[in-house]
Amino acid sequence: MATGGEGSSLFHSVLHHNSKSVNVFITPKTFYWCSEGSEEHPYGNVPPRHSIPLTEIFAVSPNKQVTSQNEDGDIEMSMLKSTSFIIHAIKRMKHHKWKTKRLLFDCQLSSECYEWIQRIQELLDGMQRPRRLLIFINPVGGKKLAGKIYKEKVQPLFDLANIKTEIIVTERANHAKDYLELESLDKLDGIITVGGDGMFHEILNGLIRRTQTDNNVDTTKPDFEPVQPSLTVGVIPAGSTDAIAYCTNGINDPVTSALHIIIGDVHPLDVCSVKHKTEVQRYSVSMAAYGFFGDVLQDSEKLRWMGPKRYDYSGFKKFFINKGYDGSVSFLQDDSLEAHPLDKSRCRTGCYICNPVNKDPFLQETPDETDKQTESDSSSLQWKTIDGRFISVIGVNMSCACAKSPEGLSPSAHLADGYMDLILVKHTSRLQYLRHMLSLANRSNHFNFNFVEVFRVKEFHFKPSQSAEPNDDETDEAAIPARDNDQEILAGPAKKSRGNASKSTWNVDGEPVEEPGVHVRVHCQLIKIFARGIEECSDTPSCALCYRR
Repeated sequence: MATGGEGSSLFHSVLHHNSKSVNVFITPKTFYWCSEGSEEHPYGNVPPRHSIPLTEIFAVSPNKQVTSQNEDGDIEMSMLKSTSFIIHAIKRMKHHKWKTKRLLFDCQLSSECYEWIQRIQELLDGMQRPRRLLIFINPVGGKKLAGKIYKEKVQPLFDLANIKTEIIVTERANHAKDYLELESLDKLDGIITVGGDGMFHEILNGLIRRTQTDNNVDTTKPDFEPVQPSLTVGVIPAGSTDAIAYCTNGINDPVTSALHIIIGDVHPLDVCSVKHKTEVQRYSVSMAAYGFFGDVLQDSEKLRWMGPKRYDYSGFKKFFINKGYDGSVSFLQDDSLEAHPLDKSRCRTGCYICNPVNKDPFLQETPDETDKQTESDSSSLQWKTIDGRFISVIGVNMSCACAKSPEGLSPSAHLADGYMDLILVKHTSRLQYLRHMLSLANRSNHFNFNFVEVFRVKEFHFKPSQSAEPNDDETDEAAIPARDNDQEILAGPAKKSRGNASKSTWNVDGEPVEEPGVHVRVHCQLIKIFARGIEECSDTPSCALCYRR
């Protein structure tokens, strides 16, 4: 039996599969089988006809257990009596959906069956996969089905994969956040939320705040650098929108998300801090929006009894009001970037923008070269300012795609490039804004309007007109760096506003921030999520390989 290289078989024997006799092999990376009599070719010139990468096998189990009596006469289950085993693996479906598949193999002896199970399990145990997870279930989010989804679709898979779980059903707002800030998180491999984007936002904020406290990070400093949490987070979609799952896995399907968690897929995510003066109000991974989306959130909070339909109702109301907000947006833009919000690329698994190709390790940069690169990067960054009246000011870390908007707010946004897309929607007529909103839902280019501008930025400040915030004249004034090359652009006719009537709310990942004057800054790859990124596939119209243009 060969045991030399990566492609050499570690174990093989003749088994029965689908009523046929087959040669079955296992290598350090692959489980495969071929008809009896075929030559062994784990990685030879002829690829095996039937094979599964070990990375896509999430469990192995005996097909059945036979009861037997021990010396005391008690009935017990004996795995050794089973003469067949089941490989539990991933089956790819259309539109990024994953399902499970079961492959049954029959052995001649129970001892042979046990050895196959042991060999496969040893290889699976050697992979970087989560073994202990803390699960938060939000019983009232979305359609209130989180508990049912977890029990029927997710827990059986976690049990099959031998993942130990601690389950907490949240009883109030910020229950999960408070727990993560105070309780011991030792011996955990990850934290999972079963719920919507709001629940994910809660565990994100709890975990990041806990990490900064444990590492004595002073978040009140203007340019503080947060420490990355050691734990990976994950989401089982069970909410109203589920944009996080949609943007990281390509679909809001609980089984697909659970399988990504089980096999240990990990992808970095950028995080934005949203500060008012010196205090971090919230951390965000998807969207921070002022104006229309903030108004919809604020109005919908009174209508929770309506369920997810409250967003449609509130959106309809706020659309007809057609309100604009006077303010000033100052943003730090990098003019040297190759990627742009208006290009046709999409962030996909292995995206070169989020994961640049590593340089040759033997060609290390000298300190002088590193300093020159830093100076070059700094020189391409410029502060710009736009003043005027806006329907919306939106900063997005990801495309924010969902079932209602398959392309999202910014289709070319990236998950982990250290930038966000700043979308400014100037005040316009209801008809024009309706055309813009309809284009969000039908895959049209919703940036193709003269009242919409989009920029790729590292940070931005928003300062409302003084009449909107009369008691906060100094809001973020000192925090905004001096700008010698500001570009002043009028976003719309600036009309006099009347006190708080002109004040909106920030919608930060579906949670409100009442202070209108904020500083939003990107922290590159601050957290890790159990996901792979959206895989390239031919059956999804929006898929377009992210490549160097």
